[in-house]
Amino acid sequence: GGATQTLIDPSVAIGSDITLTEHLVLTPPLGAVGLHCWAFIRQPPGAGTYTVTHTGVKWPKGTVPVMSTGSGAVDLYQYLWDSVVGAWCGVCLPDFS
Repeated sequence: GGATQTLIDPSVAIGSDITLTEHLVLTPPLGAVGLHCWAFIRQPPGAGTYTVTHTGVKWPKGTVPVMSTGSGAVDLYQYLWDSVVGAWCGVCLPDFS
């Protein structure tokens, strides 16, 4: 089980800060030329480790990044809409904790 969340519409704000309280399915908003957004994804301090499943995102070399799992770990995910491919392209900068 787990929650489902759509990232905030980049025309409203470009960033999200998500502290996990359960496993999460994360979906980017509808894409359009020039859109980009980001999300800090945080593991809770001193609690269990949760996972995020990203839907509708293409990753470099087709490999979904491995999330940081330590207590209080913070990863930064960035998403850019590629209008040629017609998809969100994502990268992860891990372990800002």
